[in-house]
Amino acid sequence: LLVDDCYNANASSMFAAIDTIRERVERTGARFVALLGEMRELGAAAEAGHDEVGREARESGAALILAVGPLASRITFQLLGSPITHVHVTTAEDAAALAREWIVQGDLVLVKGSRGIGTDLVVERLKAEFA
Repeated sequence: LLVDDCYNANASSMFAAIDTIRERVERTGARFVALLGEMRELGAAAEAGHDEVGREARESGAALILAVGPLASRITFQLLGSPITHVHVTTAEDAAALAREWIVQGDLVLVKGSRGIGTDLVVERLKAEFA
């Protein structure tokens, strides 16, 4: 299952998306994969917002978190020392290539981030791969 929420993003909407997917994963037992794109609508709160999302992601139960965009490195920094496999890439193209390698049939995949970071490219590639 692919959940595409690649339009706007802020910390609150990221928390809501992660919580929604976490609940479904708990019911289904699927593996949770999160591709979290940079949040570009935060202005002066950008660094703190990405740190908050990283802390929330740490508690998400995700098996894999792929953070996309320069500021998204702050998300993966918060995951250091956690059992979650996490990777930071700077471009959606790199994220799409990794996603196609790591995501398998049966995963529950959340793609969430600001449209400007290009995570819709990841969604399109995953749709083509698993159609």
